[in-house]
Amino acid sequence: MMKRYVAIKARIPDIINSEMKEDEIGKYLQLGDIKARRVHIVGVVSNSYFNSETQLAFFKVTPFRHTTLQENTDEISVRFFRGAIKRAQGVEDGALVRIIGKIKEFQRERYILGETITDITVLDAELFRADLISIFGKPVEKKITESNNEDVERISQYIKDNSRANGIKYTALVSAFCENGNKEKISEDTLDKILNDLLTAGIIFEPKIGRFKEVK
Repeated sequence: MMKRYVAIKARIPDIINSEMKEDEIGKYLQLGDIKARRVHIVGVVSNSYFNSETQLAFFKVTPFRHTTLQENTDEISVRFFRGAIKRAQGVEDGALVRIIGKIKEFQRERYILGETITDITVLDAELFRADLISIFGKPVEKKITESNNEDVERISQYIKDNSRANGIKYTALVSAFCENGNKEKISEDTLDKILNDLLTAGIIFEPKIGRFKEVK
């Protein structure tokens, strides 16, 4: 079974400008000390295109502007193919969206191969970090369907109880839940999946790359 990597919270300019590298697993984006194979972004949609016949949907995403005085000079393409295009159906220009997907390159253009997209335009939103130029909506539903609910609750509560100002490190979560001293040990793959679920549900966010914190 292919490993599902944690979607790293990233700024659009960093995705565009950071170096792409390759190892034995495949290509990845070097974001600081993190190897990012999947990313989690928030931004505003423009130039949207949807065609069910060609099974293609794509659009541009620009960073959210906190004020109308800020200019957006960076944008990245997001693409959905084949069966995944239905996830992008109905996305309109100007919508504020949360996107998770894989980093890809084609003919020297870097883009995101979309996996999930959530329209958060209508949600009450809070700017957690101005330097990330990102918005996270307060969770509307805490619905986790694919992970063991007991593990989800344990990890969510642990993040809540042990986060400092900048959150809790991923390595600390691995030590707490994946090492042999833990009688309720889980695999790193399971931990990654649960973190992805919690991020997607809006229950946690990443105040810094590789750190996790509860959304209050």
